[in-house]
Amino acid sequence: MTGSIRFVGSCPTCGRKLHVPIELHGKQVRCHACSAEFCATSAPSHVPHALPRELPHALPRESLDSRVDTLLAQADKQLQQACQSTYNSTLHVQR
Repeated sequence: MTGSIRFVGSCPTCGRKLHVPIELHGKQVRCHACSAEFCATSAPSHVPHALPRELPHALPRESLDSRVDTLLAQADKQLQQACQSTYNSTLHVQR
């Protein structure tokens, strides 16, 4: 079967990724690593096909925007302090 189209599946027993010929999709196959038999599909059955629209632990967008603004302001302040410190030390050396 060289040159045949394959899909990547994984063994539900050992988790090894397998390159399965497309002709075997949906059929019983045997894992070369652990010899387990399973139905060859491109997605493991224990993984959801779609993620939820919004994760329950995610912060509201407004909170994230506010946090980003705060972090950017802090970084800007640190940059200004570093630049001022460099400028002051340059003046001190020139005197």
